[in-house]
Amino acid sequence: MIATTQVRISQLRLASHYVELVCRCNVDYLSGFERSLKAIQVFDRERLQIENTVSWLMHLAEDDEVGALLVTLLRDGYQLLYARIEGDELRTWLKPGLNVARRLGDVRSQAVLLLVLAYSLRLTSSPDPSEPYLDQAYALAQQTGDELLLVRCLQAFVKLYRQDQKYDAAARCNQQAYELSCRLGYITGMYEYYQHRGEELYSAGQLEAALAALNEAYALALKAGLYREIALILTKTGMIYHLQERFAEALVVLEQAREFAQCTEFPPVMIFTLYALGDVQAAVKDVSAAQETFLTGLRLAEHHHFDEEAGALSGELGVLAFQQHDLRRAQEILESAVDQLRALESTFYYPTFLTYLIPVRLGLGDVEGAECALREGLDFLAGATGAQESLALVWAAAQLGIHHAGQPGLPPEQQASWAARAARWTGAALTLPSMMPDRCAVLRHLIPDLHARLGVEHTAELLTAGAQLAPDSLIAELGAAFFGQ
Repeated sequence: MIATTQVRISQLRLASHYVELVCRCNVDYLSGFERSLKAIQVFDRERLQIENTVSWLMHLAEDDEVGALLVTLLRDGYQLLYARIEGDELRTWLKPGLNVARRLGDVRSQAVLLLVLAYSLRLTSSPDPSEPYLDQAYALAQQTGDELLLVRCLQAFVKLYRQDQKYDAAARCNQQAYELSCRLGYITGMYEYYQHRGEELYSAGQLEAALAALNEAYALALKAGLYREIALILTKTGMIYHLQERFAEALVVLEQAREFAQCTEFPPVMIFTLYALGDVQAAVKDVSAAQETFLTGLRLAEHHHFDEEAGALSGELGVLAFQQHDLRRAQEILESAVDQLRALESTFYYPTFLTYLIPVRLGLGDVEGAECALREGLDFLAGATGAQESLALVWAAAQLGIHHAGQPGLPPEQQASWAARAARWTGAALTLPSMMPDRCAVLRHLIPDLHARLGVEHTAELLTAGAQLAPDSLIAELGAAFFGQ
């Protein structure tokens, strides 16, 4: 009995040491600058012992003293754990920890662990919805009166609502979080406000205003030494430069972003930055660099089980093949990516790459397959919101319309009708501020054909008319034109 007691005391002492180590490292991680990088290095060096400690704590979590140590490690070390432990594994730690916190009646710890559970679910492609966890976290945070925790919950709601395209709700939560952050002097919270505000303005096509908001966020991230956030802001800035066709500036900024992302070794940010960098390399026709960048991001996404990002990066390789006129390879890659993204119910990437299948199949002479992809896109849009996806589909429909206008044996009035529709759809698609330059270039190449069929003046009138069309009416018009819906 004495020996057993001594063993338990020794095990508790060792576990306490690693719990304290993680908590200290988390403090350093949140301090920013070089201390955050040092914290990552220490954690990675001790990772095996930390994982062994967690296993022992979970195994004996029914003991209140042991369980309390598990809760402490998760509650006071979660930011670093979130950055270094993959989502699926982290959830196997969080759920037992949450059960212990509930048993012990520790409300604040319950709120924190529910919040981290919600974040980890949004990070990976888990079928488990995150919103119920976040709702519970917010309700418990309100009970505790912990305003800093409330800020973090509100910021999580912003991300959730934006992903679900509930933009008004996202804006309200962002404003609430900002006001609380200002009162608390919480720099990271203020950074988050400007970062989300930049995203909001970017989505609305107000690119210069978005850059101004991101610049505010960058200054705050620098002040706090938030390397991961600096990488994010630089990446988003580079994406806007890409849209503005300021390619040289975009490449410089994104290379800087990659350096910061590599320092943090946080896979989601590394993947995000590599994706944006590959897009710009593709835009400037540096195909080999773009392929290598996309492949690096794809391997990273697959290794860390970010299935949606892996599907999207695979799709980008298909787009590269399309741009190089290797249509067979483009079709093979894109169909595989679309299948993967469809299965994941991806609301952004799935319609994006489905749209690319239309000109690929059309180029291979598979008109029926192109129309099948268009119908699938319309079916998807019937239950979706957001102009970006709608107009991306119109981009492909315009090319299909031009094809129909040139069908041999079609009466001249029907050829003119298809050409007029294609002109209107081209005008509609070109109005989208976030339409990438490569897609705009494809559409502009259609315009000489439209001039030949309709005349320069009439084409200009139709392009202008198309720019005034609302997304809902566009979707209805596509359905009626192609499928008599």
